[in-house]
Amino acid sequence: MKAKHVEIFMFIFRDDREVEVLVEGTVTEGYPARFYMSNGDPGYPAEDGETEIDSVSTEDGSDVELTDEETSQAIEKLLEASADLLEESVD
Repeated sequence: MKAKHVEIFMFIFRDDREVEVLVEGTVTEGYPARFYMSNGDPGYPAEDGETEIDSVSTEDGSDVELTDEETSQAIEKLLEASADLLEESVD
């Protein structure tokens, strides 16, 4: 499976102010099941992809803990960014 390192910026709220953070993550592509190989041998099961947040930091390098909602948003943005990278590599 191919893994891509992805970086995104997003805004979160802390102490009633908006803070920009850098989210670094790894997106690993999954692949569909294949029931049979072209020579008739048994195939293999599907493998789901994974998205992992490696680090979250502010402009000054301080580590930040994300809330569950922020984590979900970050994962969505990482997936979007990795899809954009894939499209750019195809063009």
